[in-house]
Amino acid sequence: MQVAQRMLADARFDRLSVAEIGFRIGLSDASHFVRQCRRHLGRTPGELRRLR
Repeated sequence: MQVAQRMLADARFDRLSVAEIGFRIGLSDASHFVRQCRRHLGRTPGELRRLR
């Protein structure tokens, strides 16, 4: 989840969808990635991108 957090905070990864970032960290389901982000990081991937 730390790798995903760094990717979401870095503008170089904006071309990747949230689902693609989840896939790159080993999660095959976008909804599972969103749930895991909320659980471990306290926010959804979209919220993390908007907060940077």
